[in-house]
Parts: sequence; C-alpha cells; structure tokens
Amino acid sequence: MARGVQKKVKGVGESVQSFLGSNKRQNHFANLFLNEAHVWLAIYFLLEGFVVLYQSFIFHLGSRPIDILMATLAFCGYLGVSRIKSRAKINTFIYATLAAAALSSYLAFLDVNGELSAILVLTYAWLALVIYSVLSFRQAMWVSAALVVLYSLGLGLGNGFGPGLSTWIPVLAVLTVGGVFVSRVISRLGEFAYLDELTGLPNRRFLITNLTREIKAAKRLKTPLSVAIIDLDDFKVLNDSLGHVAGDKALVDLAYSWSSSLRGRDFVARYGGDEFVVVMPECNSIQAHAALTRILTLTQTISGASFGVAEWDRRSTIEELLISADSSLYESKRLKRDKGLKSDRSSSSGDPHMIDLRSQSVRLY
Repeated sequence: MARGVQKKVKGVGESVQSFLGSNKRQNHFANLFLNEAHVWLAIYFLLEGFVVLYQSFIFHLGSRPIDILMATLAFCGYLGVSRIKSRAKINTFIYATLAAAALSSYLAFLDVNGELSAILVLTYAWLALVIYSVLSFRQAMWVSAALVVLYSLGLGLGNGFGPGLSTWIPVLAVLTVGGVFVSRVISRLGEFAYLDELTGLPNRRFLITNLTREIKAAKRLKTPLSVAIIDLDDFKVLNDSLGHVAGDKALVDLAYSWSSSLRGRDFVARYGGDEFVVVMPECNSIQAHAALTRILTLTQTISGASFGVAEWDRRSTIEELLISADSSLYESKRLKRDKGLKSDRSSSSGDPHMIDLRSQSVRLY
C-alpha cells in the first residue's frame, strides 16, 4: 500500500484520538441546542418582566417608575433574544444570560422581607441549568460565578452585607452544583439518543427532528432552506485496502472537519454508512452549492466526495426534500462518470474532490 496513504491514515488516527479525548465532541452536541437554549432564556426574560410588575402592584417593594422601567427592559430582552436565536452564538448567549441575572439581582435588591425568596431560588436554578447544558464547563463556571456576584450584590445592597447574605451564598453554591449534575445527566442522555456513536455527529433521529423545526421556521420567516447529501467516493476501496479501523478514523476526521467549517446554525448529520446530510437554513441552493464546494475543497481527507443540493420549495415534506437532494447527488455522480472522472483513474488530474488511492501520495484539498 502506498506510503503516503499510510502516513495520512496515521495522522488521521492521532487527530481522532485527540478529538475523542477532548470535550469538543460534547460541546458540539451542546452547540446544536443553542437555539433551544435561547428559547428558554427568552421565556425567562418574559417571566421576569411579569414578576417585576407583580411585585410592584402586589407587594409594593420598589418605586413604581423604576419597576416599570425594569419590566420594560425584561420585555425588550425577550424580544431581543427571540430575534437572535435564529443566529445563535455562544457570546450573545452569555451576554443575554448576564443581562437576565442583572434583572434578577434587582429583585434580590427589593427582597427585604423574603417575599421573593422562592422566586429568586427558582430563577437562579433556571439560569444554572441552562448555562451548564449549553456552555463548556469552564465557560459555565465563569458565568455562574458572575451570577453569584450579581445576586450577592443585589442581596447585599438591599439587605445589608450581613447574616442574610451569608445564608444565601451556600444556597447559590448548592444550586450551582445541582445545575452541573442535572445538566450533565441530560447531556449524556441526549448524546445516547441523538448522536452517532462513532463520529459524534447528530444521527438520523436528530436530523428529522431538527429539520422539521427548520422547515417550520423557514415557512414562518419566509427564508430559504437548503439540504445537501454528501457521499464519500471509493470509501469501500479504502475499507478494503486499509481496513475498517482506518475507514472509521477517516469518518471521524471528516465529521470534525466539516462541522467546524459550517456556520453556527448549520449542522451536518450522519445519514448512514458513508453518507452525510448538511442542513443549511437561510441559504438557497446556489449559496449552499458554493459553500459545500468551498468546504470540500478545504477539508483534508483520503477519500473524495460527491454532493447533491436541494432547496425546499415550500411544499415538499422532509422525505421529498431528502429524495430531491439524493437525486441531485446521483446526478452529480453520473456527470462525473460521463466526464470520465471516475475515482479509479490512474492520473491525479481532474475533479479536485476526488483522490486516487493508488498514488504514492495523498493530495490534500
């Protein structure tokens, strides 16, 4: 077997071990649910606004104009988070969480006689669960520390930095530990249900669930939605030549490279075997084709790839959309064959998405 191929496989193996040994696999899964986390955070802002108004008219703990101002800010936070959830990013999520904690610290400032104690515990537990379910452990620790500081300042300024505050801090610490435990359990259960065991990518169940949600969002927002199916060329040759272990390592390497190259809201799922599905919201077929061509050109692999793209036509079901992408994929393969760009050719010229496994070196694209 060619030394270049063996050298490349060895390099892939090292990157795979590094990938599986890190927390990137779990973080990738968490990032896929960033949109849902924004939904829960938006609901949090909405409820926070109603709580502020409730205490203002029932308990009369604060100044009415300031209460109305804080409730207005909470409702603005709800609208803002609801808008950005379609372009969710970790940084915006962190800033929104800190803003929500700042609003809760205002309630802590007003809670002189303990009327809002139960609400404060629930709001902090809510935020703790959300941040530990989405952020990496280090990020979540920093954000939870900021939450403790904000709550402590609110309690201290409202009640004095005395025994009351010293009682609250252990409660916050216990809630933080509880958030870590529960979120990790939820994350692990989600991995078993929605992730492909080998590659760490979303599986077919996750694909169908989230593609259904993206179709509803595209219909509501009147935005384009494209789906692509990627198929590895000559993957059977790779398995037969180097063994299934090398093939598995190549799949993991590709999964990590592709998922790292996509936009924040896009995701790639393993459809089965050596086929993958890429979902690209707010992207028409021309943009999706250009993006996939760029990704496949920049991605390093030891097997070429073909892809087909289909844009949702506002009427098709999920099955029809995937069938359309699959038809486009086979049309792409047929055109390659008609042009004589078969993967078993002896020369390395031609389609940059394909590699000759019999050559002495592997071209990186």
